[in-house]
Amino acid sequence: MIVEQTVRIAKPVSEVFAYLEDQRNATAWREGVISNERVSPGSALKGATFREVAHTPMGQQTATYEVTEVVPNERIEFRVMAGPMKPYGVILLRPAGQGTELTYRLDTHASGMMKIIEKGFAKYLREMIAKSADNVKSIMEGGSTG
Repeated sequence: MIVEQTVRIAKPVSEVFAYLEDQRNATAWREGVISNERVSPGSALKGATFREVAHTPMGQQTATYEVTEVVPNERIEFRVMAGPMKPYGVILLRPAGQGTELTYRLDTHASGMMKIIEKGFAKYLREMIAKSADNVKSIMEGGSTG
């Protein structure tokens, strides 16, 4: 199942990318995330591994994800390696007039029993992706998250 949300942000791509590239900002914009810490050595984002704790419909969950691709001012890709679900995700950025078009996409790649569970999470995942994208827009444009 693929879920995605696209928003337009009244800031240049370079500013939006810089904000999203800094994984310390995850708790501010990613809906439900209460902590996010780097667990791999080094400073490069590509190949870095993070441990994240988030509120979900199943309660508080911990997941480990790896940033698999970084193309400056264009995209950040990641995959969840350990957690109740193991989606692939991508954050895409494109110039849109004077601002940025941001698309946040998750592909759950569920199989077996997780395919059944996934259906129950569909609404939650759509809402979480939409709120997360809206949070980036609000933060970047000087508002607050909600």
